[in-house]
Amino acid sequence: MQDTKDVLTTFGVRGLTVREVFTLTGDRPRVEIYRGQRVATNLQPSVRADVPAADDEVQDLVHIIRQVAGAATTAGKGWIWGTPVEFLLCIRTGGYWGRRDVTSGSHLFG
Repeated sequence: MQDTKDVLTTFGVRGLTVREVFTLTGDRPRVEIYRGQRVATNLQPSVRADVPAADDEVQDLVHIIRQVAGAATTAGKGWIWGTPVEFLLCIRTGGYWGRRDVTSGSHLFG
């Protein structure tokens, strides 16, 4: 993940959220010890990175992520998906990014 983060920073990405998640696999369940009990699970630990980007940057970002993350993965699995984002508003700083101004708040909840 560090390689991907470094390349994205070089590309100019200013925001990145990384989370540890679990993905459901079709593989045979493996046994883990949880609180002293043996548990069979087919959930696999994974990493999710959310990278907001302008529409005209998406194609280049997907290409970069495929090159860097694809070379780093040992499992050969992973997904990149795109979701349109209308706006991002930082609660702490009031920083705004988006297609329309929502900072007035008059139409956010109804």
